[in-house]
Amino acid sequence: TSGENVVTAVAASGTTITLTLTDTILNDASLTVAYARDAANLITDASGNDMVSVTPARDIKVVNDSSPPTISKVYTPSSFDATAVQAIGDIIPIHVVFNEGLNVSGVPTLKLETGTADAVVNYASTTTTFTENDTLVFDYTVESGHTTMDLATHETSPLGSAGTIADNLNSPLADARTLPIVGSGNALKDPVNIVIDGSRPTVNVTTNDSSTSGAVANAGTKTITLTTSETLATPSSDTLTALAGDFTVTNAAGAENVVTAVDVSGTSITLTVTDTIQNSASLTVAYALDTSNPIEDANGN
Repeated sequence: TSGENVVTAVAASGTTITLTLTDTILNDASLTVAYARDAANLITDASGNDMVSVTPARDIKVVNDSSPPTISKVYTPSSFDATAVQAIGDIIPIHVVFNEGLNVSGVPTLKLETGTADAVVNYASTTTTFTENDTLVFDYTVESGHTTMDLATHETSPLGSAGTIADNLNSPLADARTLPIVGSGNALKDPVNIVIDGSRPTVNVTTNDSSTSGAVANAGTKTITLTTSETLATPSSDTLTALAGDFTVTNAAGAENVVTAVDVSGTSITLTVTDTIQNSASLTVAYALDTSNPIEDANGN
């Protein structure tokens, strides 16, 4: 159809003048260009001679684009600290860069290698990079159970079939949705090892064997020692005080031996109870997580 495709920007470099237009140029488009010399805004050569007008309008050669968009790079931006261990709840922005502008519909997904349970991350937004290539942003939130020493995109099916990714001519992304290979310098795994720690510290209280149990009490004392699966961070004094109310110790008759103090050090949690522990006592211990006073590992889980 006829009509003007308005020029929104002009750049001149060497022997090239680049015009940026309002609307995308379509395959097989028939275009002409004209230039009306304006004495107040001249285009000149190095000697100061101004460019002549282009009139009548000249035909423009349109080079058709028959290639689908491809993925150039997968990375995390410099604003993200990739050297820090990422714990449960941490958000990692993953940018997938394409070789040309995109149109996205639906919700594409990105699959990541995160241990026994792979993460599937929904597309969050599109941003245009300084190189004028469109970038899809996937915000990955670390969940419980996700663990890896080097976060990577899924080896066989990184970009799922959900959503539509196409260029400005509606050429869709190739069915394979191939990402850069590891070692190319453009894969998520390449620049630095992003460590994911989605493991919560635990206590093994499923055995009565004192040599393997994670909960041991010595008769004649008022202390119970719990051994955790990993080293814990040292809580503040206020947290330790509040933690006493999060533990419950009861005997076989259901009577509570109230916890009066809690100490946390390394892989040990020491509970001090009100009454002396008797020989052959049958005790149980329970812990109710209070998110305002958590017991955490070194990475914040």
